[in-house]
Amino acid sequence: MHLGHALKINDVHVGKIAEMVADFSGIVIDRLFLKQVARKIALQMDKYAISKPDEYISMLKQGENFTFVMEDLIAALTVSESYFFRNPAQFEYLYYEYFPWFFNEPAKNGIPLRVWSAGCSRGEEPYSVAVLLANYKNKYPWAEYIIKAGDINSLNLEAARKGIYSVRSVRDKFSGFEKILPEKFGVFNEFGNFVIDKKFAEQVIFDKLNLNQGNELKKLNWSDIIMCRNVLIYFKDELKARLLEAFFECLNPGGLLLLGETECLPSDNSKFEVINYKNTYVFKKNK
Repeated sequence: MHLGHALKINDVHVGKIAEMVADFSGIVIDRLFLKQVARKIALQMDKYAISKPDEYISMLKQGENFTFVMEDLIAALTVSESYFFRNPAQFEYLYYEYFPWFFNEPAKNGIPLRVWSAGCSRGEEPYSVAVLLANYKNKYPWAEYIIKAGDINSLNLEAARKGIYSVRSVRDKFSGFEKILPEKFGVFNEFGNFVIDKKFAEQVIFDKLNLNQGNELKKLNWSDIIMCRNVLIYFKDELKARLLEAFFECLNPGGLLLLGETECLPSDNSKFEVINYKNTYVFKKNK
């Protein structure tokens, strides 16, 4: 990286870029980390061989033809790291509580469980659900399901479809679930990377999803489970409130909303039943 680029980027530049990022994605850049943000912007400028911040801002302004430049910046500014079975108690709740309820509910007879992972990063989250459901179906063959996942970042989606992960994605929580579930869900290749088994990879449908675009939220309609974990923390309060309302509307009666460990519903929530399971929370849409 050319450190000179970072020195040329001042708070006015960061402010302009922050506004464009917010307009495009709803993501708020924390101004308290000005130097870190400037450094990441400088890396992006290097990547596209741009020497002046104003030229980079002009490129970001050029709309749909340069959407990939904006997506690249957003990927650099946000944390895309995740791992299999992150916040394991939520997955335990799905496997031991929610799946049995759903698949034995008379009103759900013959209806597939519909899962949406919104802001799926590189796919560890939806693949974790696919592993759980495949193992559940081994015991109860009538259990049918559809898993969809989306992210604003095309590079994340490309990586998710490949299903190849570093060892950081398969931490101790992973080994815990590997002991519970009889069917292994991947192998380590000769490079030391974890490769998701093809039969699980084929169960997840990945799609582009920008949560700041209201029309795209229609993709989540008729969901039984919406997972939007560690995503809302990046959004402005107005968008958070709008998304929580949209998630409620998109969920079927009795549907679940799963958020990140540091994310919660407003204190005046009356639409979701708050369920405490092993000191983690899941939110169930009131029938």
